[in-house]
Amino acid sequence: MCKVNMIVFRELLDLYEQEDLMFSEKLELRDKLQDFLDDIEKKIDEHYI
Repeated sequence: MCKVNMIVFRELLDLYEQEDLMFSEKLELRDKLQDFLDDIEKKIDEHYI
């Protein structure tokens, strides 16, 4: 599961770094990345705390 999450994360990051994206698309992707990271952090906290 973690490996799949990292693949998704890398794909989102690659999309974010593309220069041909419009600013609004970058903001949307940034929000998705942040949600993704928040979700991982929550899962880690639940597992280790």
